[in-house]
Amino acid sequence: MSTWREERRRDEAARAEQARKDREAEREFELKRARLAAEQRRRDREAEERRKADRQRRRRERRKALLDTVTEHRVAVAIYGIALVSFVMSAPAMADYGHRLYAGSAWPWTGWLLPVVTELSMWACAFAVHHTRRTTPGASVFWLQVGVALATALAAGLNAMKGITVGWDASVVMGVVSIAGVLLHQMTVAGQPRSREQRDAARIERQIARRERRAREAAIKSAKVEIAADGTATLVFDPGVYQVGRNRKAKLTRVAAVDRPGPRDAMDEAIEALIDGEIARELTVGSSPGEDEETGPGGGVATLDRPAPQSSPTPQSSSGNTSRRGVRLGGRQSRSMDQLRAELTRLVQAGQVDPSSAESIRKGLRCAKSVARSLRDEYRQSGGER
Repeated sequence: MSTWREERRRDEAARAEQARKDREAEREFELKRARLAAEQRRRDREAEERRKADRQRRRRERRKALLDTVTEHRVAVAIYGIALVSFVMSAPAMADYGHRLYAGSAWPWTGWLLPVVTELSMWACAFAVHHTRRTTPGASVFWLQVGVALATALAAGLNAMKGITVGWDASVVMGVVSIAGVLLHQMTVAGQPRSREQRDAARIERQIARRERRAREAAIKSAKVEIAADGTATLVFDPGVYQVGRNRKAKLTRVAAVDRPGPRDAMDEAIEALIDGEIARELTVGSSPGEDEETGPGGGVATLDRPAPQSSPTPQSSSGNTSRRGVRLGGRQSRSMDQLRAELTRLVQAGQVDPSSAESIRKGLRCAKSVARSLRDEYRQSGGER
């Protein structure tokens, strides 16, 4: 009996413990669910706050962009405001005028469309000028401007006819009001604002284009024609430098070729040095005829040489002497750069010339300063190896 009661007590205790654990588990589940719900509500609030902040930021950006656009185009905004007022004042008057004019027709309501012809037509031409100038700056807008002029004249005339029924003052006011917006738009917004430098450059380009066109026309008129065997004709032009007359009837006149200096090369420098040497020699001979040292600026590949004895009237014309002494230019013997380099090497090896000094090279070789500087630079570039 006691065993059964003990087992019963143990079962009841176990059931009570299990019930307690179930209640605790349920309570923990409820707490966890409440925490999750609170966390979700917090995330939802944060997301909503972020969305609200983003919407406010976008609204501020849109307002700022709109304000910047209005500020940047404040002239256009003012002009379009005036144009809107002009349209609002003119369109109803033209609609009423058209309705009275077409009252006896089969479709009297078509008279209300008269503002489309008078007001919108001139605005269509005005916007076409504006668009063309902005998208293709170099395109011609002459005929579009002609359309603007014709459309504004039409609108002003019809509005004036409408106002004349009231009086001359009403006719003038209605005519001016109808075209005021378009005129201001063409003078300000649809214009092509350019600086003075841009206008000057455009004017010069137009002058160049006109002169080139006259030159081509004159060249075509004065060109010869080559007829082939099959009868085809080909224009033959005579290339050269010409002067174009000021009027269209003037022909091309050939002038001397324009001397366009090209890039300098070694030959130009050698010729310039030779000329400088000749000038220096003349100055040296004129100041001290018996002195051999060069005091002038020097020259190219020509070097000073002692003049031959005056007692020998017979010129040295043998082939052996010519090959040994070389060609003389005005009493000066001309040496090539290779000969000067070989002589410089010999003097450097003998210790008579400092190859790092252009003045030492000039005195040792008795050459021009430009040649001495060239030899010095070559020595430096070669790293002192000769």
